[in-house]
Amino acid sequence: MPVDPATGQGCGRRLSLLTLQRGNAVLDALRPLSSATD
Repeated sequence: MPVDPATGQGCGRRLSLLTLQRGNAVLDALRPLSSATD
């Protein structure tokens, strides 16, 4: 995981936060599809 030398772990923490937000967006996009197939 890339670490920004200026902020220490801040870059990695920001990256994981973006990954979490992207994962939630994907889940939100898939939720109507999964409910439609039930």
